[in-house]
Amino acid sequence: MFVDFHSHILPGVDDGAKSVDESIDMLLLEKEQGIDVVVATPHFYTENNTVEKFLADRQQAYQNLMDAASARALQLPQILLGAEVYLSVDTLGLADIERLCIGDTRTILLEMPFTQWGSWVYDGVYRLLAGKGLKPVIAHLERYIFLKFEMIEKLLRMDLSVQLNAEAFVLRENKKITARLMKDGYVDVIGSDAHNMTVRKSCLDTAIKKIEKKYGRDCVEAFMENACRLLRL
Repeated sequence: MFVDFHSHILPGVDDGAKSVDESIDMLLLEKEQGIDVVVATPHFYTENNTVEKFLADRQQAYQNLMDAASARALQLPQILLGAEVYLSVDTLGLADIERLCIGDTRTILLEMPFTQWGSWVYDGVYRLLAGKGLKPVIAHLERYIFLKFEMIEKLLRMDLSVQLNAEAFVLRENKKITARLMKDGYVDVIGSDAHNMTVRKSCLDTAIKKIEKKYGRDCVEAFMENACRLLRL
């Protein structure tokens, strides 16, 4: 089973798919790439949303997509509903943050701050782990290349998982940090982080081929087994 752990395929809820038609095109592309399960992870920011409103908007977008797919008799990949939750002081104060977990799991996809990480970041992630009993997955860790690696390693010593974008294995600018994370065994799952059908479309098929060529088929299978474990598939 092939899983896309991170995507923005739901229509009209964030900076991802703008319409139902675009959502369907994105999902059909993933189907062509051999993807069986797509985790829909629209952005969640506390400054412009509440958990209740986010969940209602997400459900409506999902229903609109499913209605359109049914009307066209389309066979699309299975969709699991989640969120890409931006970590902030306000986020950590949410009493119902566990409602942003993926499906019926305790797994939550976290987007880390694009600033230097202060002690509150590590303390906050620990609170999610120990206080809430959640299973954080750090989204697109390769994008934090501006940080000293010691800051990243401090986070990785916690009991969490790491997701890399497919582009991390395709684009040259991600090559150094991706190689280091892979060498040290820090990567658990991969995702397309697809937003549209133009400049940010899924390249999971290309990434999987490159991973298999460089690290072996066992590595690809381990990524998918990890995804199934985290998602209870």
